[in-house]
Amino acid sequence: MSAVFPIETKARYAKYTATAGQTLFDIPFEFQQNRDVKVQKTAAAGGSPTVLTEGADYTVAGADVYNGGSFTLVAGAAAGDTLEIWGEAVLDRKSSVVQNGIFSSKTQDDEHDRHRIIQQELRRDTDRAVKVAFGESAQELPTPGSDQAVLGWSGSKLVNKVLVDQDLEALPATASTYLKRNGSGTAFVPMTRAEVFADLIIDKSIEFSHLSDGAVDFLKAFSVSEENSAADNKTALANLELVLSGREIDAGWKTISLPSLSDIPTGNNYKHGYWKVSNGEAVNPKDIKYPMADTLQVSQPRKLTSSRRYDGWPQGKFHESDGVIYFPWNQGTSHLADDLHPCMVRSFDGAQSAQDFERLFQQSGLTGGVTCWAADANDGQQFAIVRESETATEHKLYARRLGQKKKLTGQIVASNGSTSYQFIAPNHGVRSGNKIKFNSNVSIGGTTLVAGTEYTVTNGTPSRFYFIGPSASSDETLASADHVLTFVESGWTEINWGGTSLGSKLIADIADQTGQPTMFHSMACVPSSGGTVYTCVHGGSATAGPSLVKLTGLLGNSPAIEYSRKITTASRVEATVHRDTDGTLYGFARTQFTNNSPLAWWSDNDGVTMNTNIGGPVGFMQYSPIPLTMIGDTIFAFASENRTGTDDVSGNYEKREVPLYLLVADKTDFKANYWDAVEFIYLGTAYKWSDFEGLNAVFVGDIISFNGGLILMHSTDNEDPGVGTGVPDIIVTKIRVDDEKLETHGIQKAIGRSAFNGAPMIAVYDKLHVEELSGSSGVASQALVKGSDGTLYSGRNISVSRNSTGNYTLTWPALPSANRVFASVSCRNVNGYAQAVNVNTTGCTVYTKAYSTDAVADYDFQIEVTYISDWVRDAWA
Repeated sequence: MSAVFPIETKARYAKYTATAGQTLFDIPFEFQQNRDVKVQKTAAAGGSPTVLTEGADYTVAGADVYNGGSFTLVAGAAAGDTLEIWGEAVLDRKSSVVQNGIFSSKTQDDEHDRHRIIQQELRRDTDRAVKVAFGESAQELPTPGSDQAVLGWSGSKLVNKVLVDQDLEALPATASTYLKRNGSGTAFVPMTRAEVFADLIIDKSIEFSHLSDGAVDFLKAFSVSEENSAADNKTALANLELVLSGREIDAGWKTISLPSLSDIPTGNNYKHGYWKVSNGEAVNPKDIKYPMADTLQVSQPRKLTSSRRYDGWPQGKFHESDGVIYFPWNQGTSHLADDLHPCMVRSFDGAQSAQDFERLFQQSGLTGGVTCWAADANDGQQFAIVRESETATEHKLYARRLGQKKKLTGQIVASNGSTSYQFIAPNHGVRSGNKIKFNSNVSIGGTTLVAGTEYTVTNGTPSRFYFIGPSASSDETLASADHVLTFVESGWTEINWGGTSLGSKLIADIADQTGQPTMFHSMACVPSSGGTVYTCVHGGSATAGPSLVKLTGLLGNSPAIEYSRKITTASRVEATVHRDTDGTLYGFARTQFTNNSPLAWWSDNDGVTMNTNIGGPVGFMQYSPIPLTMIGDTIFAFASENRTGTDDVSGNYEKREVPLYLLVADKTDFKANYWDAVEFIYLGTAYKWSDFEGLNAVFVGDIISFNGGLILMHSTDNEDPGVGTGVPDIIVTKIRVDDEKLETHGIQKAIGRSAFNGAPMIAVYDKLHVEELSGSSGVASQALVKGSDGTLYSGRNISVSRNSTGNYTLTWPALPSANRVFASVSCRNVNGYAQAVNVNTTGCTVYTKAYSTDAVADYDFQIEVTYISDWVRDAWA
């Protein structure tokens, strides 16, 4: 026996959970050398176990000591870290029991001790190993097979088996080899195929992979695949639903082909993916993708109109300007009534609500009334193309300046004795007759342009405009500077060419426009261009083919029709146009006939060359305009299936549910492959009831991008044939596309968390007057800063402190652009008394105010800071 210790039976292993900063841990077994001990650490924060290195990570004490020693970490552990220590004696021998010819009993005893230590460690490890029963030969585990392989018995040996790939259909519905007990008796009966596989799942005999979020991939387990044929997926899904039902199954964003809509399985709730089914067209068929649950973030459709009138034709004119969305449509008592006229509402909250209802261009005594077919806004100037009458058609272009407050950088020029002033600045967005107001006084030419006074614009060019002010007493040109201007919303005025309206001017100047255009459709504005607008028109008949029209100089006094170029000579109508930021034009055009296909087109040289493809599904979108927009490099379009139906003047109306589709394509792929690049995603249906005039009541409207999402508009008839038959209404739907982009609305913004149950504080402000609300609770009871303890509820970079005399100091970062900051501070006590406080309004950094020391805990500060930055929208955090 060793002179130092006996070797007793021990596990030669220990595991510890560390406290914060702990360094010292016991080694509860004997060891002879430091290198015979191994230490492993697993961090509480997660990660893989790591074997530590002696010297670098820890030191050891207690070699050759009875009952072991200890180890000390170089760096203290974190709370919850796991430390494991075990013996692992080095298998070498460097000592001799004979020293200089003399037998050494201690060395001999040490050798016996080491043998016992190694034997204990071997027993410890073999006890943890997989073993066969007595009398059986040794079992060698096979080399791992494919990802779908599992271990299974073949006779008395373990081998690799692939159960997932076996033919489930090959199993008989009942099989004598698969038996179950018949109730509580002793007899056995055959099991069904579904029961067999249910048992396999319970026994985990089938391998299930996991999706990235940890969900089980049941589709993969039953060989449902994007690469499969539609028929194969139908069979595989049938096998899956024999075993599983009533479950939530995550598809992992796969697109699964099936032969028909009736083959979409219903036994489980499938989510995060698409079912793909061909639309069945004989010529140029398209696959339709039907979203599973939770795949598209689609809002509940909301009815924009609420009248019992004839509300329709929303296509080609919905648009957004400065955070406000404009919804125009046409309204009247019937399709051909002389009271037919355009209407418009605005949404300041991202299409959640609408207000400011307007009737536009209404006249009486015109057959078919007045209708609007294209509208958009460019640099704050709103444009609309309207058609007067149905039989004696005249198309007119109207414009008005939208209300806005923005920063404009440029020079102001005054001339001695003149009331006419020049403002030299591009992208000004005004026309003759518009009015402006300066935010602060401007001294020039011996006089003053007074803040808040309306000055009328007389004329202009893309780079400057003229306005009437007080008479100047000297010539003066102010250096280029920033000026905050209010652009007053104006009434509508016609843009014409010496008294000739747009439609007649187009026919007079353009050779291929031989008759009054049947309809202008869609509009794409070019910002910062002095008023350049693209629109589309189909000529004197529905078979004349659509053209692209470019209008320029609409913000000056010299508007021009630069050109009208045929997109195609084929019989297509209602062409749409969208301009990408790189100048490329994209568009579609619908077919008028059931035996034709719609048109896809693009041009990257301003319409000089039209790249067209009439290759969509034949007759599939016969009456559907196809508006489009872009988010990043993706084209999004909106269309309906063929909306025709049987009309019955006796009043037995035929109901038709018309499918609606979102079209999605990568713009580069679209330019190369046109319709082959377009995916069709089913969004639901609109309702159509045939009315007495043989007209239909489903009109795809428009699609615009807003704050990382899509807003879609269409009209639909009432679903109930006894209520509002033939009286369509306008429906608005929102689809979230970019989850990373925060959706902020025009007049309200959540700016932080309040002290009341963590509810968001909403700062409400008028989009017309400010561009960035940097900090405000908007509600007296939800102040941003609580004075008693300096707590900052909103998270803004504002600090508050007070000294022993009750003197409060509020500090926030200096704001750029002096004279553009308007701040106010008020103090409110528990009784609701508010005291106004003077504050520096030109870039506040410190505010100081003293209160009595006996009430310092009763005060809340409410701070409001508004920073006008227009377009730039600098954040203040």
